[in-house]
Amino acid sequence: SAYEMHITGVYHDDESGKSAFKLLIKYPMEGWKEKAHDMAVIATVGKEFNTFLLDRQVYVKNIGQQEKLRGYLMDYLTMVQQQAPSGQDYTAFGWNKDGSFTCGQSIIGSPTGVADIRLRGAATKYADLIRPEGSRDEWVRGMTMLDRPGTEVIRSAMLLATIGLLGPAAGNAQLTVSIYSPETTTGKTLSLIAINSMLGSPKALLLNRKDTANSLYKLRGVLNHLPACIDEMTSAADTELVDTIYDLSQGRERIRMKTDGTLRDPATWEGPTIATTNISLHQKIEGVQAGSDPLKIRCLELHQHDRSFVTPQEGQARSEATVFFDIMLENNGWAFPELISAVQAMGGPKVIWSKAEAMFEDHFGFRFEAQDRFYRTGLIGAWAIGMLGKKLGLFPFDIKGTIQYLIDHIKSTRKWEEDNKTDVFDTIGQFLAEHNDQIVEAKEKYGSNVEQVTMPAPERAVARVKIVYDDKTPIMPGSMIAINAEKLRVWLRQKRDGMDRIERALEDENALLRRRERITMFKGCPKHAPGQAQCMLVNLAHPRLADTLLGSSSRPQSKITLAVLQGAA
Repeated sequence: SAYEMHITGVYHDDESGKSAFKLLIKYPMEGWKEKAHDMAVIATVGKEFNTFLLDRQVYVKNIGQQEKLRGYLMDYLTMVQQQAPSGQDYTAFGWNKDGSFTCGQSIIGSPTGVADIRLRGAATKYADLIRPEGSRDEWVRGMTMLDRPGTEVIRSAMLLATIGLLGPAAGNAQLTVSIYSPETTTGKTLSLIAINSMLGSPKALLLNRKDTANSLYKLRGVLNHLPACIDEMTSAADTELVDTIYDLSQGRERIRMKTDGTLRDPATWEGPTIATTNISLHQKIEGVQAGSDPLKIRCLELHQHDRSFVTPQEGQARSEATVFFDIMLENNGWAFPELISAVQAMGGPKVIWSKAEAMFEDHFGFRFEAQDRFYRTGLIGAWAIGMLGKKLGLFPFDIKGTIQYLIDHIKSTRKWEEDNKTDVFDTIGQFLAEHNDQIVEAKEKYGSNVEQVTMPAPERAVARVKIVYDDKTPIMPGSMIAINAEKLRVWLRQKRDGMDRIERALEDENALLRRRERITMFKGCPKHAPGQAQCMLVNLAHPRLADTLLGSSSRPQSKITLAVLQGAA
């Protein structure tokens, strides 16, 4: 060959079973260039090997010369194999089976001493992004600025971002954290910059929700035990957004099928995802999915409304946040390698998690509830790694105060959820309110056994309301709502709710008269088809409904009455 070339490393991927090598070639004008290639390209002389040479801009036109060049490379591979251990291919970052940790192009704590790695696939995107840059001392100086009022959310987000380091032992480390404010320039993105600065290049590491879901999950899987930061997540449609929150907290994308009919291996991860939002994710979840509590506990929402850190003080041309931002951009990537090494030196994730888990409740006097499993991992893990970082000099701010801030926030969230919990009567009321023009109302004076339908009757009906009354009581026992079960089932499906949950909840409240009964919706309505429908019968005289209707006279069902049924006392 007219081009001098050397093989500089051999690599093997245990998962795929494939091997690769790095080839260093000296070109006439550009000089030495090194690239990685799959081993299979030098298996035989032919079109594939010729294409490989042409793609490398190595021109060997004679087949005999190509065979000699291929033989030279094979001999070189044999020599390299005898002189140096094979390197490893890596497609994701995080903990490995041997206790080492892949962080960028570094293997931290390898028991075999293997340090030569090759990033493959989507991981190559991060080859130059996850690494130290600038000065460690300057980065720590930036961290000292967080020990001030108005930085609670930034500190909290940074500590929560480290919980993936304990993920293999703690479980549920796939917590989604939402940093929310409806206002601009409050410091939401600053939290993501601070998080990414622990890994490497802060701005370049930001993920964008506008990317396709497949690429988002693939990159999330590459980061694995490392945190992933998504800016302006609420740009997505509500339904898609709620699905994304669930998938991120599951730690696995949905299994898909390849074009050849086989199943594609899904991307998986075991670290937290932190996102900024200008609309509350909890409100988004409530709007899309009824019975949303199981999903909301997978997402810890932090409110970033305090502007004291981002507002310049009197006499200052620049705010502290701007100075902090500039420090993070120029000095980054120092924290995670040190934290990983410290976790390994202390015995690994299991040892640290066990100690922190045993001490947390006594230390803070706070008990997690069973449904707080994601919050539990988040706070205990953040406290453990935070204290470790403080000993290393990485986090010179109040760790205990930050965790207490998160505890107080969870307490207030619990109270708000309890005070504003939507019950089954709210759900039924919402259904009736949305179909306000499709309700037949019938009145029956107590003891008469004669129903009088309020006219005009609607053209279509999803429910028939029967109000039993006398001169003193507007709603008496015997009053009921007959709801078309199929119409309600379809509506509940759109709300991601189920008929079985509604029926069980009504039974628990002693408000369900009968699960199913055939009802003639337009009974007593002239010029209407007398067809019947399978209906669910609800007791309108139930205290939860009757109390809100007291004082109203027996008169045609109106928007106001239906608003009352919706829960507006």
